[in-house]
Amino acid sequence: MKYPSKAVVAICLFTGVLVELLSASRAQGGGKAEPLALKFSHGMINTVVTGNVKSSEEMEFGFSGKRGGHLRVILESVPRASGMVKLMRAGGTMITVKRVKENFEADTKVEGDYIISVYRASPTKRGRTKFRAKVIYKIKPTKSKSRSH
Repeated sequence: MKYPSKAVVAICLFTGVLVELLSASRAQGGGKAEPLALKFSHGMINTVVTGNVKSSEEMEFGFSGKRGGHLRVILESVPRASGMVKLMRAGGTMITVKRVKENFEADTKVEGDYIISVYRASPTKRGRTKFRAKVIYKIKPTKSKSRSH
């Protein structure tokens, strides 16, 4: 009996992992899956996220906000202006909602976890919204108090 080569086994494993990752990312489109994590370090960070939502689905992206931070989301969708963006504190406190094609901006006044949610503007209509969101988060430097002796 001939066994498959190491290359064939590696390709099969890679394909299986890829399929698993793709199905996990599709799960973000519906239900209450965990938000995809956005990582921000000191200073200004930006990233681009893409996805699809249909009917009443939402795609969520989570990040840890710092006091005094400023969030900006530039959301483009197909069909044009078919989506919405909202920002919530973890736990469900709504902060703000904006229609697509507008710059979405909000301050993170409290340190903690935040969720950016993208969803269809008309969830009752059939169809799908394809989106691209540029997420920019700037952490404002804190003023240090100098002591004079």
